Amino acid sequence: MNEEVKHGATNKFYHHRMPMEIDKQPAVLMNRDTLYSFAIIDASHGATVHVPEGDGRYISLHVMDHDHTTEHVYYGAGDYKIDPDKATHFLVLNIRTQVNPNDPADIQKAHVIQDEYKVTFPDGYTPKAFKMIDWNTDELKKLQAHYCQLADKRGVSKTSGPHGDYPQEDVNIGGWGGLPAKHAFDWVVAPADEGAKNAQCSSTTIRPLPVQYDKNGYWSLTVYNAEGWVKSEICTYLEL
Repeated sequence: MNEEVKHGATNKFYHHRMPMEIDKQPAVLMNRDTLYSFAIIDASHGATVHVPEGDGRYISLHVMDHDHTTEHVYYGAGDYKIDPDKATHFLVLNIRTQVNPNDPADIQKAHVIQDEYKVTFPDGYTPKAFKMIDWNTDELKKLQAHYCQLADKRGVSKTSGPHGDYPQEDVNIGGWGGLPAKHAFDWVVAPADEGAKNAQCSSTTIRPLPVQYDKNGYWSLTVYNAEGWVKSEICTYLEL
C-alpha cells in the first residue's frame, strides 16, 4: 500500500502503464499479463467505482480491506458500490486489465480502458488520505523467507478470501494482493527433469486447461526463481 500511495493512488486510481518491471516487483509471485490500476481509498462513508465497457479482454475489480482480506471481486463494466458498514476505514482497489506484454499495440489499447476507471465519494464528503506505515524492513525480509519455505510445503491456493475462510498463517504465505483461488488459480510447479536438477534448461508439459474463454478467461505461464521473483521479461507466456 505504501508504494502505491507514493505513486499518487490516494482516493484516485494510479495506473501502471506497462507490464510489471523486473526491478520494481512489489511482491512475490507477480505476473506480467495484466496492467494494474490501484487506489487506496477512505471507505468510511462509502464509495462508487466505475468500470467502463471494455473490448472483450479480462477486467476485474479486486477489493481488499486493510487486513489483507478479499471481500469482493467484480468483473466487467459497472458502477460498484462500496458499503462502509462492511469495510475497514481504508481499502485497496486493484483493477487488473489483461494485456499481452509482448505486444505494444495491445498495451496502448489497454491504456484507453484504464483511463476510464473512476472512484467517487458521497456528495459533501472529502475523503481522508491513508497514512503510510513505517515498516521494519529487516524483520519483514525475515518473515518473507519464513513464509517462502512454508509455501513449498503448503502451497498457495488457499491464501486469499473473505475473513475467516483460511488460517492467518496461510493468508501470510500468499503474499500481498493475490486473488482467491476461485477467481485466479495459481498452480506452482517445480520442474523435476534432469535440466532442472543440474540448474540447466528444463521443460514442462501443460495439458489443455478448462478455462472459461467465453467469459474472457485466459491462462498464462510465468517463470519464477526459488524465492518467487520474476527474473526476466521473457518469463511470461499468454494463452487467450
